[in-house]
Amino acid sequence: MRLGQAAMEALRAEITGCLKPGDELVVACPVALKGTSVIAKNKKDKLAERFSAGFIQNCVSLRDDYGAGSIVWKIAQEADASALYAMGEGGFLSALWKMAEASEVGLEADFRKVPIRQETIEVCEIFDLNPYKLQADGAVLIGIC
Repeated sequence: MRLGQAAMEALRAEITGCLKPGDELVVACPVALKGTSVIAKNKKDKLAERFSAGFIQNCVSLRDDYGAGSIVWKIAQEADASALYAMGEGGFLSALWKMAEASEVGLEADFRKVPIRQETIEVCEIFDLNPYKLQADGAVLIGIC
């Protein structure tokens, strides 16, 4: 299914640049930091049944401790990245779809190479969540040749 013109323009407005065939995808910073942090803040009691207070506090501060700052964006631009997308709502899977759709290219992703914190894996297992769908604020998807 193809997006309408208005939807495609809105999608392209979210992404800086455009992937080109042959570009490599790079994920800067671990995915799902924001989602893990939100869950840890809102579900402390449930997490405390299994984890220490220190572990839970680490989860709460993941976004601040490991998220990308403007420096990642600047470095990617200086390296002539063809496309940049600051991940957010919808997580890594949404970012992949948006990048491919806006660029009108197909892509392959090796999920074993996507950076993800062990804290995120642990929290997602407890709540039966897909970490690649959690809010990913702090991570950047970069297309570069």
